Amino acid sequence: MVEPPDKDWPIEDKIERFIMMSKEIDGGTTWTINLLAAFIIPFPLIWYVNDRLPTFKEWFYSTFIIFIISYFAVLWMTINFFRPNILQLQDALNDLDCSHHTAEINDKYDRE
Repeated sequence: MVEPPDKDWPIEDKIERFIMMSKEIDGGTTWTINLLAAFIIPFPLIWYVNDRLPTFKEWFYSTFIIFIISYFAVLWMTINFFRPNILQLQDALNDLDCSHHTAEINDKYDRE
């Protein structure tokens, strides 16, 4: 996990850290969260519907169904909403990083 930059860091280090953080967001950890949710959700769901704990077969099938539905729902949201925003953010940060270095180079040559 990439830690956020401190307030007293130089601006170029902050930009590089934000670029690293935006690339880390794009990682594939959603399936583990969905699997964990799919393991837990059948217990209260079947308890509420049947007023008893699920059997292994009920738990297994409901876990599988919940995992498939939640995984593809999150995957669809990621592809359609989050990924384009992350890519735009990365492009803007790269442009800002390039423009910051260009401004530094121009200042260096203006002084000479």
